[in-house]
Amino acid sequence: MDINDYSNHARSLLDKQDVAAFNAFRLETLSYKLDCRNLNFTDWDMPKIMLVNVDLTNTVFDEVDLESAIFSGSDLTNTAFYNSGIREAIFGVPYLININLPEELQRFLLTPPILTETDFLGTDLSESTFRQARFEKTDFTGTYLYAVDFRSTNHQDAIFDRAEFDKCIFDAPNK
Repeated sequence: MDINDYSNHARSLLDKQDVAAFNAFRLETLSYKLDCRNLNFTDWDMPKIMLVNVDLTNTVFDEVDLESAIFSGSDLTNTAFYNSGIREAIFGVPYLININLPEELQRFLLTPPILTETDFLGTDLSESTFRQARFEKTDFTGTYLYAVDFRSTNHQDAIFDRAEFDKCIFDAPNK
């Protein structure tokens, strides 16, 4: 199989909403950046999906359950997460990494996704991690941010209008 075959198979598994099969396939093909651009996931249930090292440019996640999803190493440029439940998701480097995970997955967990012009409008991001993420015009307007880890992030270019912060973790100010 070549990269196009892998990407087409990944799209097929996503179309079937088969998270378990997608995750198993993803673990076998982590070294390939899958092309899943321009997809529309509306009202889908995708908890615990491993969207690791996937190009999701221009993809729409509208009212999607993405609890505990992993987006490490992925390109989320112009991706929209509208009114979705993305609690406990990994968008950055996790504070702790389970050493029992496959080595290649551990490596990708150390790679934050690209968050350029990504929209999280009205989304619940409670207990998610964005450690070491870099935001470029990333829009968190109207989001619920409970215990979100923003350590070591460049969030000066992020938009937080009407975002609700509660017990979020930021770096200590420089003295």
